[in-house]
Amino acid sequence: MKILEATAREGHTYRVIVGSGALSMGDWSRYTGAMIVYDTSAPRWGVEELARGIASSGLEARLHGVAGGEALKTLDSVLNIIDSMAEGGLDRWSVLVAYGGGSVSDTAGLAASLYMRGIEWAVAPTTMLGMVDASVGGKTGVNYGAKNMLGSFHHPSQVLVDTRIALQLPWAEYLRGLSEVVKHGVIKGWSMLEDLEARAGGLASRRPEDVEEVVASSLEVKLGVVARDPRERAGVREVLNLGHTVAHALEKATGYKLPHGDAVSIGLVVELRAGVELRGANPVLARRVEDLLSRLGLPTRVPSGVGEALLGAVWRDKKRRGHVIRLPIAYDAGDVRVEEVPMERLVEVLRRVAEPA
Repeated sequence: MKILEATAREGHTYRVIVGSGALSMGDWSRYTGAMIVYDTSAPRWGVEELARGIASSGLEARLHGVAGGEALKTLDSVLNIIDSMAEGGLDRWSVLVAYGGGSVSDTAGLAASLYMRGIEWAVAPTTMLGMVDASVGGKTGVNYGAKNMLGSFHHPSQVLVDTRIALQLPWAEYLRGLSEVVKHGVIKGWSMLEDLEARAGGLASRRPEDVEEVVASSLEVKLGVVARDPRERAGVREVLNLGHTVAHALEKATGYKLPHGDAVSIGLVVELRAGVELRGANPVLARRVEDLLSRLGLPTRVPSGVGEALLGAVWRDKKRRGHVIRLPIAYDAGDVRVEEVPMERLVEVLRRVAEPA
């Protein structure tokens, strides 16, 4: 079991508990009421364990089931959660618990930020992507005409990352979360990347101690970045977009049929290669990251037939300002800098380095 400290803003920190049994380690003693918003497709035993922990503090948790996935992220879903909180008599000193993947925490977190001008909330992620990335950072939001158009920064009061769930995930879903882990390794440095290389076999076989260690180290990287820029105002958090310019373009180019984790894996490889041409970045890093992703069973090649659509989607990226885009460039492991790159030059390089499968 590992306990990490997260910084939401000056003077406000919260705990992130990582390991087997984390769901039973929540602190509910200071609340007057509680409601669990849970993904109905997530393991039911996790909901029951959370409810028992809350009951041990003298509270009875209200349950609100939802269907996870991108379709959940609407204003109607937020209002349904708010209605349920009101019907359950939750007051300003109550807590909302989000048990599910990123769509559940995005939606429930926004509801918590609005209810009675903001109540505390907790996150218990049930997807690998949620465990290693989406559960921390304080971003909440729903789609409204565009992805995450409406949202807020509302950091949780605690995060319970129970790695038992990771061991039960469908195989492909588990693997896809590892792409964000590798991204965090590039940001952190060679020490973490080499550790991931050494643990690749254990991760591929879901050895519990390797899963726990890697989830914790990944969260430590993101928490370190977020602590320097809790509300994404200083530009520090832009390094977390590494691999995501191409990844988001791939998702659009494939009509969102390509899962996000797969897109991030391919995006990392393509952007690291692009960095070699654009800025003379270390080519050894690009090769070793590609090899590591392949060993973990993740894709590293752009799907055939989407090359031109990919380039078009990159050109329409929301980070573009006129004819330049702010792009994280990994000069080496542990040396990621966000720089302005001319769009025409980026597209020219991507045309060469984005090799099809």
